[in-house]
Amino acid sequence: MKSALVIAFVAAAIFAAPASAKEILKVCAKQYNGEGNHNAYFVESTFLSGSELNIATHSMSYDGLSKYVVIFWKQNEASVIKLAMPFLTYLDTDGFDQQGRRWTVALSSGVCF
Repeated sequence: MKSALVIAFVAAAIFAAPASAKEILKVCAKQYNGEGNHNAYFVESTFLSGSELNIATHSMSYDGLSKYVVIFWKQNEASVIKLAMPFLTYLDTDGFDQQGRRWTVALSSGVCF
């Protein structure tokens, strides 16, 4: 229930914020399992700062100086990935989600594997 509420706050703030540095980007996001294998997803994502996420969720749960990628999968489901670098390129950028799972994220024009 709490995670659904957080996702709802994030979604509302991301889509309703009048002025922010958030960007909507198409990315190739790869989620890794413990064995080195991954699932790849070509998805639309929201790229924003931790301070924007803190405002959106009315919390201090995110590092205000870090950058995050938020991927909305379906209603009440999202992955919030904290990136190791403050920018995205067409090369993989490492990150971790709220459950500690490893991801790589890269800008993409449609190729993702």
